[in-house]
Amino acid sequence: MVIEQNVLIDPCGVARPPRYRLAERREGPDERALGLLNNGKTNVRLILEKVGETVAEQLGFSKVVHFRKLGVAHPCPEKMLDDIKSQCTAVVNGIGD
Repeated sequence: MVIEQNVLIDPCGVARPPRYRLAERREGPDERALGLLNNGKTNVRLILEKVGETVAEQLGFSKVVHFRKLGVAHPCPEKMLDDIKSQCTAVVNGIGD
């Protein structure tokens, strides 16, 4: 006599949120800058312009700062990441085909 046993395996692990240090917040609305990171795709500039305009208006950013990577296949250079970090309160990375 053969006894079959079904084993149910739960593929879900225990989720542990990553431990990140929150970025320092700048004081005052005059210093809130929204960064827009263009990845070099064909239509991303048009999309980011509209998104930037809308987000800046709705969330009260005093300025919008534009950044452009060499291309979609290239990582963002460390210098650019440092500039984004030092200049921006929040960043939108856009992809547009």
